[in-house]
Amino acid sequence: MNTETFKNSFIALIISLVMISCGGSSGNNQGLASQNTTILKNKYKTISIVPQTEYYLHGLLGASLNTNRKSRITFPIILPENTVEWYYVFSASQQNSKNNFNLLGQLASLIDQTGSLNFGIDLLSTPPGSHVCNVFVFLEHEDSRFFEDYKNYSYLGDCSRKNIKSGTVKVPGVPGFMGLKGGYKMYMGIENPKDLKGISVSIEVVAIVFE
Repeated sequence: MNTETFKNSFIALIISLVMISCGGSSGNNQGLASQNTTILKNKYKTISIVPQTEYYLHGLLGASLNTNRKSRITFPIILPENTVEWYYVFSASQQNSKNNFNLLGQLASLIDQTGSLNFGIDLLSTPPGSHVCNVFVFLEHEDSRFFEDYKNYSYLGDCSRKNIKSGTVKVPGVPGFMGLKGGYKMYMGIENPKDLKGISVSIEVVAIVFE
């Protein structure tokens, strides 16, 4: 083999190796892109905090005349570790609710479709209601106790709803408690603002956590 032939063969070999290398890199990049997409879509998870539950609340007058009757109730919201935000949906009526809220399923579906939390709350359905109620979110247990005892209390105004028949509400997570082992406890309160008529209030609460 003369020098010119050897030179041409060597150049051809180098070109072949470069083409193979580029082809392999392209395939690896596609695999990584696919892998990253999968990770992105699976980094958020929905967790049920309060499954759909119905509470009956007496009117204010009836509750004031009988200590066994309640026009206000409270319950804790124990947020799982790494909660980034949470949602609740509620509906008030004079009869037991026949609506299936399925907030957990709706949120899981939206996360699967978008791979992120960048979706509008208007994409979540809100059940109908026929009677108004008040729903409050409290940071402190003391405020929830004051609420039940008809004393002065503080609540998160942006995350609470007053004189409304139904609604779907988004509550931001607490940044300072991200990663807190054992979760973080908040509180919710529901009130029947009417004097005489009792109402049934259904509510469901779901957290979204970062995996």
